Amino acid sequence: MIDQILVDLDDVCNHFTSHVLYLLGCSYDESDYPIEVGYNITAAYNIMRPNNVTVNEFWKMVTPDIWTTMPKREDTEWLLDICAKYVGRENVLICTKSIGNPLHFAGKIQWIRDNLPSWIQEQYSITPIKEAYARPGCLLIDDSDRNVDRFRTTRGGSAILVPRPWNRNNPLNPHYYIEFWLNNILIDNLSGLILQ
Repeated sequence: MIDQILVDLDDVCNHFTSHVLYLLGCSYDESDYPIEVGYNITAAYNIMRPNNVTVNEFWKMVTPDIWTTMPKREDTEWLLDICAKYVGRENVLICTKSIGNPLHFAGKIQWIRDNLPSWIQEQYSITPIKEAYARPGCLLIDDSDRNVDRFRTTRGGSAILVPRPWNRNNPLNPHYYIEFWLNNILIDNLSGLILQ
C-alpha cells in the first residue's frame, strides 16, 4: 500500500526544460525537443541552436533568475491534490535535484513558495539521490527514466514515469497516464483499508 508520494519539481510541476531552452533562444514547444538525445539538455540545445557548448558552459548560461519566470504546468494543482487525496497532504513531498549553484537552490525554494499550494510549501527535499527515499509504500512521480529506474530497483520503491519528449513514455498523454496509474494505486489503497 502506498503511504507516501514524492513529486519531482522540474518538468513535472513546471516547464523547466522548455523554459530554459526558450531563454537560450530555442523553441518553447516541447514537441520540438530532439527526442534522440534523451534527457541531455545540453545536447538538445546544441541541436536546436547549432552550437558546440559543453555541459559546464551550458549551465553557466542558465542564470538563477530563470525561476522568477518559470511557468507552472497546467495540471500541477490537479496532480498535487490527487496525491494528497491518496495519502494525505502530510505525506506528499516535493523531491528535486539542485543544479549545484546555491542561487538555483534558493530559486527553487522561492518558486515552490510562489507557485504551489500553501500546504506543501515547506514539504520538500533537494537531493540528487531520490532513491534514498525508496521503500515499499513510497511512490516517486518523475520525468527521468534514470530516477524512476533507480527508485524501482532500490529497496522496493514504486514509480510513475511522467511522459515527456525525453523519456521512454514520450508518445503517451501525461495527464491520462498519471491518472490511470494513480487510480490503480487508489484502488490498492482502498482495498488495503477495507481489508485491515
